[in-house]
Amino acid sequence: MGGVVQVEPRRGGTPGDQKIVMVFPAPVTFTGASVTGAGTVRSTTPAANSAPTGVVTVNLTRVANAQQMTVNLNGVSTGAAPTTISVPMRVLLGDTNVDGSVNSGDLQQPVIVPANSSTGITSSMT
Repeated sequence: MGGVVQVEPRRGGTPGDQKIVMVFPAPVTFTGASVTGAGTVRSTTPAANSAPTGVVTVNLTRVANAQQMTVNLNGVSTGAAPTTISVPMRVLLGDTNVDGSVNSGDLQQPVIVPANSSTGITSSMT
């Protein structure tokens, strides 16, 4: 997978937790997951070496702010020779406009407050 490295501007539910969801056009099997750079793999859903699936979630922990990493799904196969799928990712908390820095431009973005927030506000705010 190539292309532009995307920025994750949000904090996970627990500080340092993030997740990557990989969607495949056909069911795949895989042998494991790893991270190059900051962070570690906590788990995958489904677990490695499970039945073929079209969606794999990689749960990460110890992901620090202002970091770049690559999440690797190892031994990916649709029945052919296994390969590694690598997804580059940057984390910069508060960078809502994804310009690579946290600045006044991020204040112009709408804020979505989750329904379970203690504020009681459940809609988009601008």
